[in-house]
Amino acid sequence: MSDEERQTGAVSGTRVRVCYSDGLWYHGFIDSFHEPTGKYRISLDDGDRIFALLPDPDVELLEPGAPGSKTGAAPVPAGRAGSFKRRRISHQVERYMPGVEDPHSPAAAGPISQSRTRPPPRSAQAS
Repeated sequence: MSDEERQTGAVSGTRVRVCYSDGLWYHGFIDSFHEPTGKYRISLDDGDRIFALLPDPDVELLEPGAPGSKTGAAPVPAGRAGSFKRRRISHQVERYMPGVEDPHSPAAAGPISQSRTRPPPRSAQAS
C-alpha cells in the first residue's frame, strides 16, 4: 500500500461512485494506483475508465453495504453536474426485421454499376 493510498483510504477494489457532467452518479471500483502521476484508475460498471486524483469532489468512496456498493448498480441522480464527461455511448442494437430494408445499407443503393467500381491503381511516379 502506498502513502497516497493510506492518506485517502482508497485501495484497489474499493467501490466508488463518480459524478459525471450529465448529473448522474456512476458506480465502479478503484482498479489501480499510478505512482508517477498520483492518479487512481477507476473502472466503472458500464465499462468506462477514468483517471482521477483523490480526494476529488466528484469521486466518493463507498462503504461496504452502501447503495451502489454492489457491482451493476444503476446510475442515480446527483443533483448537480460533475466534471467528468462520458466517453462511451450506449450500444445501439439493430434488429433484423424481415421485409424491412435499411435505407443506409449498401443493398438499398442498388446494384453497383461500372462507374461505381474501384478506380484503377495509380501508376508509379518517376522520380
